[in-house]
Amino acid sequence: MKIINNSFALLFFIFAVIQLNDPDPLYWILVYGGTSAILIARSFGKRNQFWTGVCVGVVLAGVVSTAPSFTQYVRSGAFLSILSDMHDQNYIENSREFIGLMMSLIVLAIHAMTKLD
Repeated sequence: MKIINNSFALLFFIFAVIQLNDPDPLYWILVYGGTSAILIARSFGKRNQFWTGVCVGVVLAGVVSTAPSFTQYVRSGAFLSILSDMHDQNYIENSREFIGLMMSLIVLAIHAMTKLD
């Protein structure tokens, strides 16, 4: 379980670093960096429900704000468009953000529901 946990911690750390060139990096670095930090702490046998809850709340706020764009993306039927440039289609960027947020939310939920290793 530690290998999986550490792998996800590294993945979310990489996600946070990639956001350094984003136009709005602070939110994304906090989301992905926070998720990574929570997973790293878990590797050391630490769990802080308060910070996990804060991170989940921040992620949920992002999910709620990007969900309409993701719905628009799904309704478009152009599923491969998510892999291309945005071409003035803001819903593509927001859909990518939604997917990243859902990944973070799922990992945080599993973290909150499982026992420490």
